[in-house]
Amino acid sequence: MENNNGKYVSNESEILIAKPIKEVYRWVVFEPLEKQLLGTKKLSGVTSTKTINNIELGKIGHRRLVCLADGNTAVEEHTYLEKHDNKGSKRYFSYKVWDYTLKVAQNIEYATGEWWFSSVGNKTHIKWRYSFKLNNKKMLGRLGFLGRVLFRRFFIKSIYNDFMVETLNKLKYDLEKNNL
Repeated sequence: MENNNGKYVSNESEILIAKPIKEVYRWVVFEPLEKQLLGTKKLSGVTSTKTINNIELGKIGHRRLVCLADGNTAVEEHTYLEKHDNKGSKRYFSYKVWDYTLKVAQNIEYATGEWWFSSVGNKTHIKWRYSFKLNNKKMLGRLGFLGRVLFRRFFIKSIYNDFMVETLNKLKYDLEKNNL
């Protein structure tokens, strides 16, 4: 999927979790990333994070260094947090990630992650979108449309899609089976 201006390569994944929206939203926004992002065979999981500014977690502008099991890092910043709509049945959360040290991410200028939460009775539907902006100074970015097609095929729709699906399945398991 590309957004309207064609500069981003995106992937979406969705899941339904048998827990109320308030609990699911709190877990995604506030639980440590090392509990959520365990990684896959091809992408390392998070081992720790370190706050790098004076803005607390859960506030717009909060920045943290994200440390991976393979020694790589990235910087994440919360860009939007919507506690609830007027009815409390929808929520939204977004963040930006950049300064990747992973070799597989050398062509990425930055990425944005977006989470939509919607109440479905006493369950929560999640849609998670990750959009990548390729660096125009690197090989795939210089290739324009062709670079985005290659990046989508060989990273987004395979390696990164697996990462997103496994992350959402773990979220569902943690919230439903462990009664967190």
